[in-house]
Amino acid sequence: MLCVDVRPSLIPDQGYEAVVWLVAHKRKHVDTPIKVEWSAGRHFKIKTVVTNAVDPRFAAVFNYWGPMLVQATLSFEDGDSVSGFIYARIPEDCSKD
Repeated sequence: MLCVDVRPSLIPDQGYEAVVWLVAHKRKHVDTPIKVEWSAGRHFKIKTVVTNAVDPRFAAVFNYWGPMLVQATLSFEDGDSVSGFIYARIPEDCSKD
């Protein structure tokens, strides 16, 4: 499953930081990707986590100012790949409630 956590960015001229990662639910070895490529469009560098040994969550971080759609392309040992998408929103101001 694709997950995203949005928090304030510590990078100048950016509003938010989106941490994206995969969550495994009783995943078999054959269902574990060997590579995940994260992309958020032309204004961002493609982030690739190559192996499960580097980070079993295949996590990446994007700093941004507005909402964005993040794509994850998962590649597997048998040569198959699959893409999924997750939305990184702009947090609502809950202090107004």
